[in-house]
Amino acid sequence: MDLRGKLPEFHSCSPLQVIGLSATSFYGELPLSIGNLHSLEEFFILDCNFRGYIPSSFENLTQLKVLELSYNNFSVQTLSSLPFFGKLTQLISLKLDGMNLHGEIPSSIARLTNLEYLSLHDNQLVGSIPSKLTKLAHLKLLDLSSNKLEGLIPNSISDLRNIEHLFLRSNSLSGLVKLEMFLMLKHLTTLLLSFNNLTVLTSNAISNSSLVNLGLASCNLDNFPSFLNNQDRLKRVDLSHNHINGQIPKSVLNSSVNTLMYLNLSYNSLTSFDQHSVFLPWKHLITLDLSFNMLKGSVPIPPTYTCAYFASNNRLVGEISPLICNLTYLWVLDLSNNNLDGVLPNCLGNFSNFLEVLNLQNNSLRSHIAETFTNECKLKFVDLSHNQLHGEVPRSLVNCTKLEFLDLGNNYICDIFPSWLGTLPLLRVISLSSNEFHGEVGNPVIGFKHFPNIHIIDLSHNNFRGKLPSLYFQTWEALKIIDADQATYMLEFSYPTLSKMHTDMEYLYTLTIHNKGMERLYPKIVQRSDILLEALFWIKLELIWQQKKRSSLKIWSGASLT
Repeated sequence: MDLRGKLPEFHSCSPLQVIGLSATSFYGELPLSIGNLHSLEEFFILDCNFRGYIPSSFENLTQLKVLELSYNNFSVQTLSSLPFFGKLTQLISLKLDGMNLHGEIPSSIARLTNLEYLSLHDNQLVGSIPSKLTKLAHLKLLDLSSNKLEGLIPNSISDLRNIEHLFLRSNSLSGLVKLEMFLMLKHLTTLLLSFNNLTVLTSNAISNSSLVNLGLASCNLDNFPSFLNNQDRLKRVDLSHNHINGQIPKSVLNSSVNTLMYLNLSYNSLTSFDQHSVFLPWKHLITLDLSFNMLKGSVPIPPTYTCAYFASNNRLVGEISPLICNLTYLWVLDLSNNNLDGVLPNCLGNFSNFLEVLNLQNNSLRSHIAETFTNECKLKFVDLSHNQLHGEVPRSLVNCTKLEFLDLGNNYICDIFPSWLGTLPLLRVISLSSNEFHGEVGNPVIGFKHFPNIHIIDLSHNNFRGKLPSLYFQTWEALKIIDADQATYMLEFSYPTLSKMHTDMEYLYTLTIHNKGMERLYPKIVQRSDILLEALFWIKLELIWQQKKRSSLKIWSGASLT
């Protein structure tokens, strides 16, 4: 929102009860006179540009029920240096996310006995989880994720009888944890323990709650938790980065078939699905990540409305079924690093008007690339390298005006230099290495910009002849040295974050470059810092569901689920 301004000085006679400025461009320091607002009940300035120190006069705001200061530019402070929080005993909601808070969580927070929402996400908090926090009997949400907390999770956490959402992910918590300690909480719908140093024991876990969000990534699991068999409301499940091996059992496949939207089983040792059909049963699955396992057999086909499908780094074989063309809302398809063979489905250029990432590298696919890229093409990343593709570069790629990355290296493509690709305004990386390109590269047309944003071009190990035209190098401004301090890495999107249940991942652009007879893998490619990143995934989902003439997909943004 473009609304800008500073807070004025406040007089003691002011009857103001609510100040709500979240997601605006308000800036400056909070005035000391804010303590004069004795009738103030709600003060939320989430995601603004306020700076300086939080004034101690907040202690006068004894009627305050909602205090949300998250994601501003306040000076580094510790919670213990803000003792007035303990005096705001009427508080129901306290959210201090992303404020660069240091130090330990003070026990004085336990005085806020009316708290229902406490969120300290994304700070630098250290020490252990204070057992006194469990005295907050009305607490519905506790978010301590993305800090540096250590030690054991106190057993008294099971005393939070009203807790609905518990976020402890991405800390350094350690020790053995019995899952039943959480599952006896009848109101619990969100449990995120991912990415700590925990060993979660699940053998005797029986759930009294109806979980919606479950995050147990990197929890040293060696099997699927048995309580999943009885769950029918799950929407988001992350069991990635564990030691689960063997088949994915039918009991898991039959769990929450009508509700599941996000499933991440990556980085395990899974070998197959315990069913004969290649069709996966979850009707409303939007994101499926099966990458980095040992899955064999043909490519599983997710439901029609899937938007992001990752199955890279497995042992999948056979052809890519044309049934993949039914995924008309697909945004990302990554089947790289498998043993797939056969022909490329002709639909890959036009089956989805949403497809932005297509990664099929390092398989054994053999065919030409069909001329099926239409004017509706949204592709930004295409990697078909390290296959057995032949024929020419399809001229219809010129319709993909948003294309940034194209890798056709290590195939059998026989063509002249595709100078027409130079008309693509956003193309930054192109690799044609180790193919059968031939002829002269040729001079660019005078007065016309070819490859205006190119950062990397690899033509090595082909049959080109003649001289490299110097006119290209004179006009390729993006190849010139840039300030390293201002550089960022090329990526396509922030991983779909329908909740805080998984790591905030990015689809980084990677490339193997030939230089002086040697191959070198660049796992991250630098780009200019002024390149805008993609819109948030949930916005795209809303557009998709609107096109289906259904009600917009509403992703709950309250209670720290973003």
